[in-house]
Amino acid sequence: MKTLKIKHNSNFPFIHLRPFLFAALGFILGVLSVFQYAIYGKTFLFILFFALVVLLFLISVYQFFRKKSKILLFCSTIVFFFGVCGGVVSFMQVSAYEREEISNGYYTVYGTIQGESELEDGYSLMLSDLTFRSHDETIYSKYQMHLIVFDKREELSIGKRIKAYAKIQMQEKGEYYSYQMANGIKYVAFVGDSTVNIVGETKNFFTKIRLKGISILESFLTGDPLFLSTGILFGDTADMGEDTLVQFRKLGIAHIFAVSGLHIGFLCLIITKLLRRTEARNPIRFLLPTIAVFLYAGVCGFTPSALRAAIMCATTLFFTYIGAPYDSLSGVLFSAIVVLTINPADVMSYGFILSYACVLSIIILAPIFKRFLRPLPAKIGDSLAISLGIQVGVFPIQMLLFGFAAPISILLNLIFIPIITVLYILLVLSVLCVAMLPEFALILVCFQKIFEVLLLIIGKIPSNFTIGSFDIRGGVAAYYLGVFISSYHVNLKGWVKIVLASSCFLTFLIIVL
Repeated sequence: MKTLKIKHNSNFPFIHLRPFLFAALGFILGVLSVFQYAIYGKTFLFILFFALVVLLFLISVYQFFRKKSKILLFCSTIVFFFGVCGGVVSFMQVSAYEREEISNGYYTVYGTIQGESELEDGYSLMLSDLTFRSHDETIYSKYQMHLIVFDKREELSIGKRIKAYAKIQMQEKGEYYSYQMANGIKYVAFVGDSTVNIVGETKNFFTKIRLKGISILESFLTGDPLFLSTGILFGDTADMGEDTLVQFRKLGIAHIFAVSGLHIGFLCLIITKLLRRTEARNPIRFLLPTIAVFLYAGVCGFTPSALRAAIMCATTLFFTYIGAPYDSLSGVLFSAIVVLTINPADVMSYGFILSYACVLSIIILAPIFKRFLRPLPAKIGDSLAISLGIQVGVFPIQMLLFGFAAPISILLNLIFIPIITVLYILLVLSVLCVAMLPEFALILVCFQKIFEVLLLIIGKIPSNFTIGSFDIRGGVAAYYLGVFISSYHVNLKGWVKIVLASSCFLTFLIIVL
């Protein structure tokens, strides 16, 4: 595939301009402005958004009348237009979410179980296709409900249509309000096991595929190896032990359970490689992998990371098909606009933030480290550059979201990502083979021992090498400004970039230490 080379613009010499950069900036600011105001009553982002637009507009008008450049006027128009679009779609989501109300009280509720997770004192069932019935009304809801069940029966599994009599409460505004809105969770109720009855079974297409894959794994794997395999394949860690999950997080390798570019990218690569060895015509080479990646994203629940990876793969395949150059940064920004148009509340979800932080770090920072690692063998240098880029790029975000960062993940990702990648490919092929020919079951049996050994090794790695003893909130802006100045997307002389970037990082250290 051709790689797009951004030409130097003499009228705007400092930054490589991309329309999608300003489009994504405006859209995200518009979405955040509405959410911060509508949910938390904060007006700061509203003021920041309009200040940015006014500043860009004034500079662009000044440049326009000096006949220096028309590009800033174009960019400020893009920021304003997409900012308004982002604000409109997020306002529509907030309005629809808050408009639906029912009186808190007792109802007979019907719903389909879409997910389940274990709690300290029971189980949480995620119900969709809700119907609430009381003595004088029937209410249908497009949102979901947490049904907390004490001593859940084994029969209450995903896809079952249940009936329960419970006191229904609406979710209240608070710390997790945006998470609830992003996942369409509107109601919560607590019931005993005896009040829940199964009245049928409803499984959509994606759920049937996921449950089929999980049932195949359950036939040959048990315990933590089973939970590890379902986590790697489907991003489902609901049954995994908390100690195991914490160990993966502290080592900085828990991202293997977030279905994203690592998974969807290799699935796309496998299919395209197979098609190249056939006589398949070009449209098939584009359409079949595209359908496959979106199907897989659907099976995994269309999470932000999975949807982002599927959109990027589809965009790359399309540009390859038409023979046009592809700019990966523009592709990422385009996918962000699409993801937030579908579900604006994702902008505040951990999955969205970490997914885009990782891929942007690879695009922006990995080339810098790759330049200094040229003496190493190409594959080792590239892998280490990506690992370093991700660690540097997501460090402040990890500190803000989780309170710690794991520098050891640079080395662990270099070791374990190739291993997990091979295991993932073999696991996918094995499940597909067993689904078609049960005689291949012996292959899956081997994964029990392989994952036991892998978990044993990971469990023995010390997880206390973390950074988490200081507050970095005041220095985040300086840190990322330094990262941006250091990148190849800023056109400055070498010594100027070094001075400016060093000043930003020094400011960061002064603020946080």
